[in-house]
Amino acid sequence: MDDSKTLSLRPITTDTVFDFIRLSPTLRDGQDRFVASNAVSLAQAYVSPHAWPRGVFAADDAVGVLMLEDNPSKPEYFLWRLMIGGDHQGKGYGRRAVELLLDYVKTRPGAMELLVSCVQGEGAPEDFYRKLGFEPTGKMYDGELGLVLPFEPPVAPLLPERSAALPHIPDYAQVNRDNWNRDASNWVESGRRGWSGEPEWGIWHISNGELPLLPEDMRGIDANELGCGTGYVSSWMHRRGARGVGIDPSEGQLDTARMLSAEHRTDIEWIQGVAE
Repeated sequence: MDDSKTLSLRPITTDTVFDFIRLSPTLRDGQDRFVASNAVSLAQAYVSPHAWPRGVFAADDAVGVLMLEDNPSKPEYFLWRLMIGGDHQGKGYGRRAVELLLDYVKTRPGAMELLVSCVQGEGAPEDFYRKLGFEPTGKMYDGELGLVLPFEPPVAPLLPERSAALPHIPDYAQVNRDNWNRDASNWVESGRRGWSGEPEWGIWHISNGELPLLPEDMRGIDANELGCGTGYVSSWMHRRGARGVGIDPSEGQLDTARMLSAEHRTDIEWIQGVAE
């Protein structure tokens, strides 16, 4: 069995952070000369508005850390940090982690390439990146060699025009969709509050502590939110480690969900459709 097939990139939580910090001392043969410690990486992620840090998991085991500089305003996407623990090397985890990262970067606004830099010298990761297709850019970054992997972004599927009917859904669902499209702008700020807050339920805003519908640990769970609207429930599940998909018929609501998802740097997938 190819162990790399179990690999996933997931948020690092308070429950797992020390598992990743403890990986750095496992590096072998002076590899710590080529990559900062995971404690430093996570500290940099905490203070950087464009950092997208992820734990590299093999099934549910912490095996490495990956961090992207995710700045769509340039747009520029830079593989800022990649480390695989010494006990987990030689299993294809590094290659697979970069492949998973590329899947994410290709969804980002204006993305046409992935950048990286590396120290040169014996034992350095330059050969690893070249085998993945990276080529020198001719630039140096703080003494490190700049490399680039250009790619063709995937062709986005055409969404229906706002006045067009979604295929194969009944009239009442069309009416529902049209009503939510007309009212979508009135839900942006409440959606933003939901994305930034803690889970609370219903019109009475009962906290998840009092009504624990969401477990604190959702790592490894595929979570679909049906009728997601602005997607704040998906964001709560994502924050707990779930791999999220939000489904909603309203283009207007999904526009808000995608905007807030970009602001919070999540990789939730948003699909236009009718839950039933």
